Amino acid sequence: MDSSAWISLFSLFVSVGTAAYTYRFSSTQQRLNEMLIREKQAELEEGKRAVFQVDIVGTAPQYSLSIKNIGGAPAVDVFFTSEGPDNEFARGLGAVSPLTHFPHSIIELGKTL
Repeated sequence: MDSSAWISLFSLFVSVGTAAYTYRFSSTQQRLNEMLIREKQAELEEGKRAVFQVDIVGTAPQYSLSIKNIGGAPAVDVFFTSEGPDNEFARGLGAVSPLTHFPHSIIELGKTL
């Protein structure tokens, strides 16, 4: 074999190595891009949920709850319950009352109740 055959063989090995590296790099990059896309879609879906900010306002003995929708979507069919010994919201009026179920079917964004 003369020198040009050795150079051609070496060039073939370099080309195969470069092709393998490029394939591996692109497949890894593809998987990373898919992971980022899934993560971004999950963030967007999370942003489309209703989130409530609930604060206790006032001083003893006159307390009240301030409820505000700070999420990215309206809240639909909202119920509040208490796990205390006596249901503070219902005050013994039954399972569904104006105090546990809002008369509105939707609580809009930024609305305070």
